[in-house]
Amino acid sequence: MNRSKATLFVLIGAISYGVLSTIVKLAYGAGFDSAAVSGSQFFFGWLMIFVLALLSKNLRLNPKTALTLMAIGISSGTTGYLYYQSLQTVSASVAIILLFQFTWIGVVIDSILAKRLPSRSHFLSAVLLIGGAILASAAYTSALDVRGTLFGLGAAVSFSIFLLASGRVANHVPVIKKAFI
Repeated sequence: MNRSKATLFVLIGAISYGVLSTIVKLAYGAGFDSAAVSGSQFFFGWLMIFVLALLSKNLRLNPKTALTLMAIGISSGTTGYLYYQSLQTVSASVAIILLFQFTWIGVVIDSILAKRLPSRSHFLSAVLLIGGAILASAAYTSALDVRGTLFGLGAAVSFSIFLLASGRVANHVPVIKKAFI
């Protein structure tokens, strides 16, 4: 995949999470709780992937690979749950900033797994991301809800784990089949 296409996909993902925050806040305002919101999101998402999977060829997968993919999927579900918990006590803009800390958290986790220090450019990027997050959330001017902040950062850790694991497991499996499992 070329760099422009990858950048576009990241931009679409960021926009989607931003819009999602607003929708979740509206759902909370209408009386829904985080379990109903996240459960319905995952159900309908899975249903759409199921329809696409039916159109693809051969859904068979060896049980070990399927179980590994399901275990990785748990971190995706955990991300959604923690993110929605964060949205209950912090603003949508702060919640998305907290979630997007997955970028530097992923660098830290990858460095620990690889048993090596991050490169100078990764380290500098992480420092800039943390500084930008502090400035963007205005955390230096007002108190953030501790519980909501921890949930948001937990979502970032969970998302980092999901990205690292899904990028390393079953790369031979077509994307639709991998997402379905």
